[in-house]
Amino acid sequence: MDIFIAVIVLFAALAWFNKSVKASGRIFFVFGILHLAAVLWMFIAKPLAIGSLFLPVGLWADPLSCYALLVESLVLLAVSWYNMDFVLRHEEVPYQKKSPLYHASLIGFVGAMDLAILSDNLGMVWVFIELSTLLSALLIAHHGSANSLEATWKYVFICSVGIAFAFAGIVLLLIATDGELNMSCIKLAKDKLFAVKIALPFMIIGFGTKAGLAPVHNWLPDAHSEAPTPVSALLSASLLNSAMLPIVRILHLTEGTGLENFAATILLTMGFLSLAVAAVFISHAYNFKRMLAYSSVENMGILAIAAAVNCKAGFLLHMAGHSLIKCALFLTAGNILSLYGTKLIKDVSGMVRLHKGLAYLFMIGILAIMGFVPFILFVSEFMVIAALFTYNKFLCVLFIVLLTIIMAGLGRNMLSMVRGESKLNQSGYKFNSGAIAPVVILLVLAAVLFFAVVYCGINNKDILKLLGGF
Repeated sequence: MDIFIAVIVLFAALAWFNKSVKASGRIFFVFGILHLAAVLWMFIAKPLAIGSLFLPVGLWADPLSCYALLVESLVLLAVSWYNMDFVLRHEEVPYQKKSPLYHASLIGFVGAMDLAILSDNLGMVWVFIELSTLLSALLIAHHGSANSLEATWKYVFICSVGIAFAFAGIVLLLIATDGELNMSCIKLAKDKLFAVKIALPFMIIGFGTKAGLAPVHNWLPDAHSEAPTPVSALLSASLLNSAMLPIVRILHLTEGTGLENFAATILLTMGFLSLAVAAVFISHAYNFKRMLAYSSVENMGILAIAAAVNCKAGFLLHMAGHSLIKCALFLTAGNILSLYGTKLIKDVSGMVRLHKGLAYLFMIGILAIMGFVPFILFVSEFMVIAALFTYNKFLCVLFIVLLTIIMAGLGRNMLSMVRGESKLNQSGYKFNSGAIAPVVILLVLAAVLFFAVVYCGINNKDILKLLGGF
C-alpha cells in the first residue's frame, strides 16, 4: 500500500511541477496506463489484505473492490487519453496556466477514490470520500466562471452535510460493534441492534448524498454540467460508484439481523425517488450536460434498487455498463461543446449534417444508456425488472413506467440535436483520434459485455462466481 500511495504522490508531484500542458497530459495518461496494470495485477495475484507501515490504514482487496477498481481503471484510461487532446483545444487555452493544479488534482482525486474503494475500515472510507470531495471541488471550479464557482460551493456544502450524516451514523455503529469498524470483521451484537437501526438512515443518506441519490442529489447536475469534460466523466463514471459501495457493504452487514427490510426500504425509497426526479428533469432539460447528469441520478437509483432487492448480478453489470457508457457520453458531450460552443440543447441542431461521426456516436451512446440491445444495460435492467417482479409487482410496474418516461425524454432531446439544419458552418471540423477513439472503445466494451453475458450463456450465479461474489 505504501508503494501505491507513493506512486500517486509521485505522479501528482510530476504534474504539479511540470509547466508544460502537453507533458502534464501525458503524465496523466501514463498514470492511467499504470493504474490499469496495477488493477489487473490485483486480479491475478489476489492479495486480500494490504497493510501499511506508515499509515493506520488497511486495504481489503476483496472481489467487489477489485471489480469496482477495474471499472474505474477502464474509465480512467479512456479519460486520460481523451484529456491529452482536450487540454490543447482552443477553448481551453485561457486555462492552460492552471494545468499543474488541474492534473495534480486529477491524480489525487483518483487516488482518493481508490483508497475509498479499497479501505476496509468504514471510518477511513469516510475520510477518503471527504478527501475526494475537496480534490474534485478544485476540478469543478477549474474554469472559474460564476456558474462553476456556484456549482463548486453547492457541491462542497451539500456533500459535506451529507458526509456529516454518514459520520454520525458511523459513530452510532461503533456502539453496536464495540469499537470495531473493519467491515471484514464487524459482528453486530444482537442486544445493540437499536443503535444499528438508528445508524442505518444516517449512513445510507450520508453516503447516498455523495452517490447522487434523490432527494440529496441537488449538487450533481450543477457539478457535472459545469466541470471540464474529463472531470464530468470521472465524477459520473467513478466517483458515484465509490460512494455507492459503502452503502452496499452496510446493507450486507444487516443480513441475518432482522434489519434487512428496514435498510432495503430506505434504499428503495431513495432509488425510486431518483428515477422520479430523473423522469421529470430529463424531459425538461435545456442543457445536454445536465441531461446526462440527471441520467446519472437515474442510474444510481437503479443501482440502489438492485441492491435493495438483492439483485447482485444486475447491480454488478449495471455499475460497469453505466460507467462505460456514461463516460463515453460525457466525452462525446465535450466534443459537441467544442463544435457548437454551447451546452444549450435548443442551440444544437443538424449534428448529423455538420459532423456525421459525432452524431452517430452520440445517438449510439444515448441508445446504449437507454438500455437498447446490444448493450449491457439491457441485460442489467432486465435482471432488476425480474427481481422487482418477484419482490413487489406494483414496484415493478412503477419501475418500467419511470424508465419509459426517461427514455422518451432522452430520445426527444437526442433527435432535436441530431436532426434539422445546422446553425453553424463548420462542416470541415475534424477531431483528433484522441477525441473519438476512447468513446468508440468504451461503447464497444459495453457491447462486448452484452454478448459475453447473453450469448455465452452466463447466468446470475456464473457472474457472481466469476467475480468471487459479494
